Amino acid sequence: MILVAEDNELLRELALRQLQMLGLSGETAANGQEVLERLARRRYDLILMDICMPGMDGFQATRALREAERASSSRRTPVIGVTGVSNRDQCLEAGLDDFVAKPLMIEQLQTVLQRWLPRRLTRDKHQDLVMAIGVAVSRRREELGLSRKEVAKRSGLSEVVVFRVEQGVGDIELVCISRITRALDMAVSNLIGWAELLSREGDILGR
Repeated sequence: MILVAEDNELLRELALRQLQMLGLSGETAANGQEVLERLARRRYDLILMDICMPGMDGFQATRALREAERASSSRRTPVIGVTGVSNRDQCLEAGLDDFVAKPLMIEQLQTVLQRWLPRRLTRDKHQDLVMAIGVAVSRRREELGLSRKEVAKRSGLSEVVVFRVEQGVGDIELVCISRITRALDMAVSNLIGWAELLSREGDILGR
């Protein structure tokens, strides 16, 4: 079980969906104090810890966790910092084990979880497809120097939908993906073709 500490509701939801796509389950906390309250009730295999949260932030919560672990001589829980500004020294000083940058893409999440929970991950071809589409969209947008807001305007969709496609969240309709790829002048017909084939089999990008 993974604990996701994040004050933004949408990002909490996205993190949980990404964990599901990787074959893992998760619970959430909105701030550092909630993290400590959940840890008092159960153990977690790993914590994804947002650094900037209201009240008790990620650094403070991690320090409190490490103090509790030392006092009780209990097993060290891996804590992965999720931050918009990477400061390795500050993360390590606070007791974090690793960190990833925001926004948390499923590729990054898979990499860090493979490092800390190598035997827990499972994937299937449908999840790989969703992830491949997201990666292709993200890279093409960056090549063109466009923001998500600009892509959303071009495609007639919301910025949230563009974000979710790039994140590899599996419940995006194919028409949305098609509109985004057209807006980016992408040659991803093969990806869309595979997605359409899977949808006919009943294994749509999110059922």
